[in-house]
Amino acid sequence: MYEQSLVDDCLDIGGSFDYQNLMCDMQNKQPFIPYMARYPLFVNGGMLLSVLGVFMTVIGLYRPRR
Repeated sequence: MYEQSLVDDCLDIGGSFDYQNLMCDMQNKQPFIPYMARYPLFVNGGMLLSVLGVFMTVIGLYRPRR
């Protein structure tokens, strides 16, 4: 959320956000780099935890109660 706030502030004042340096660039137009390309381990790890949570929930629902 912090990074998104920086991007929004930069775009509001008419700049271009440099995603590699996390700075607002007023002179040059910077290319957009998707979050997935910048933080692949974080995104893929979050997806893995989500899938693991779904499997654990399904196993818990179908497990017989004593």
